[in-house]
Amino acid sequence: MSLYNRAGIYFDYNAPIITPWARTAMDFSIPTREAAPANALGIFPNPSTGTITLLDDNTAQERLDVRIYNATGQLLMQRVLQPGERTLQLESLPKGLLSVRATGRRGTAAGWVIYE
Repeated sequence: MSLYNRAGIYFDYNAPIITPWARTAMDFSIPTREAAPANALGIFPNPSTGTITLLDDNTAQERLDVRIYNATGQLLMQRVLQPGERTLQLESLPKGLLSVRATGRRGTAAGWVIYE
């Protein structure tokens, strides 16, 4: 879609100076799939009823320091997952929206899970 417009510029009480036509092109395309950020952490099932599995292809063979926070930022759980271990039990945590952060050699990935 394009918009065409021009303007009249006024200086004091003189006649306006008319600018040439300008074209503004707009693209309103809607993406069919949003790309995940590079530091996104896959968590399933979401919502969860007690056990979650972390998905991160780049860290499957390394230790992860996993921290779980509530919606106000309070640390609820900290655990080190060994290589190949990617499940966490949430039964001891309060239900609600939880932030999960996993830190490994390649950096930190984060995601959210709803614990019902």
